Amino acid sequence: GTPRGFRIMTQAEFEAEHNTKVSTGKRYFKFTKLTDLIGMRAYKEGLSEAELAKERQRRAAFLDFLLGIMKIDPSARWSPRQAARHPFITGANFTGPF
Repeated sequence: GTPRGFRIMTQAEFEAEHNTKVSTGKRYFKFTKLTDLIGMRAYKEGLSEAELAKERQRRAAFLDFLLGIMKIDPSARWSPRQAARHPFITGANFTGPF
C-alpha cells in the first residue's frame, strides 16, 4: 500500500478536531525554531577565534544530532545505534550532516 504520511496539525486543526481551545503556554525564548535557539545563543565572552570556531562546530553537531533523533516520521528518525555513532556523542570531528 501507500506509505502513511506524517504531519503535525496546526493549532486550528487540533482545536476543530477536539472541539476545544488550546491555551498558550509561557514563552521562555524569543525563538520559535530549534536552529535559531541553538545558533543565536550568545557565546562566552573572550573566546579566541579557534575557540569560537570549535564552539560553532560543536553547536552545529548538536543541532544535527537533535534534528536526527527528533524526526516525527519513525522511519526517518535515527535509531539509538545510529544516534550513538554521531560525532556529537563520540567527540569525532563534525564535518556536516550525519
